[in-house]
Amino acid sequence: MSFKKLEGMKVLKVIKDSTVKKVDEATFVRIKDLDFKDGIIEVKVLSRLLKTASPFDRGFIGVAYRINADNSKYDCIYIRPTNGRADDYVCRYHLIQLNCF
Repeated sequence: MSFKKLEGMKVLKVIKDSTVKKVDEATFVRIKDLDFKDGIIEVKVLSRLLKTASPFDRGFIGVAYRINADNSKYDCIYIRPTNGRADDYVCRYHLIQLNCF
């Protein structure tokens, strides 16, 4: 994780760690020292597939919240930006996913 400038804005850049091997392995960046209880989370997201991505990679990006102390349970919403442009109707239908664990 690192902060970068993109179109004049400070953004958080996150790239999947190479040690993550499982397709459906839960991965997220936890921002330390953030005490957020109730409110609104607003994000602008940009997801780009790596040049090494397979044709089946979907470019998931999302927000996890209500993360417990050992990172084993959390709620999240994921967006699959590449699905919104897919020719396959099933992919387009699976553009947004909400998970509660």
